[in-house]
Amino acid sequence: MQRKIENIRKAKAPSHNEVELLLIGSISLSAVAVNFVITLDFDSREPPGLLKNRIVPKNRKKVSI
Repeated sequence: MQRKIENIRKAKAPSHNEVELLLIGSISLSAVAVNFVITLDFDSREPPGLLKNRIVPKNRKKVSI
């Protein structure tokens, strides 16, 4: 019985690299989510149509923040 429990523990324990990959993946996903929420927040602050009607000089490129 003790041997079976040890085998199960060995089988279920993830390696160090897998844990690091999971952490990196979750951190990057949360960073993307936060970034997306911030861009949505900035977009919602300006009234609709304001960005489209903004006059941009022809020699400059329109840059969205």
